[in-house]
Amino acid sequence: TIGKMKRVVDRWVEKTYERQVEEGRIAMKAKERRRENGKDNEEEQDWTGFGMNEYEQVARQRDRDIKSANQLLISEKWSLERALLLHGEPHEVPSHFTTYNPLTGEQPKDVEREREKITKRMDLAQKKASSEMYVIYKIIQKALIKIN
Repeated sequence: TIGKMKRVVDRWVEKTYERQVEEGRIAMKAKERRRENGKDNEEEQDWTGFGMNEYEQVARQRDRDIKSANQLLISEKWSLERALLLHGEPHEVPSHFTTYNPLTGEQPKDVEREREKITKRMDLAQKKASSEMYVIYKIIQKALIKIN
């Protein structure tokens, strides 16, 4: 029962913290709108000395983290490594994603999990680009075989 009580209290504290961070995010956006509209009056300013409270800072950092993750995903749009991970044969998957066993054809389940995770974050254009990248890779690979 003490363990259950601790979990209840921990969950309550976590919910309270997340609510305060969300309120900080709302306050941060309201301050930005006031600045954009030129309505940032001196009497409305935050007098904490920092200009924002800790929850606003956490919200701002989370927003930055999400934005940088999205930018990273977009920058990898034409990534051959990602195309091989998503569309490649087991022996084509980059080695840091798998320890492919050519005798059994098995690859660890974390490769499938990584594929699912990446696919969920991709939009339609990124999925199409990845597929096209893999097709181009296969064409070049066949051409190199014919040349040799």
